[in-house]
Amino acid sequence: MQPGTEQVAAGYVTYGSSTILVLTIGDGVDGFTSTARSASSS
Repeated sequence: MQPGTEQVAAGYVTYGSSTILVLTIGDGVDGFTSTARSASSS
């Protein structure tokens, strides 16, 4: 195992009415959100 100072990336995902991904690779933090589209028939 390596020490935490050698970590190169971290992130997490949450699921719900929308899916959220938060990611860092050492230069800031990026967040992405995806919402489900519901199909309806007429």
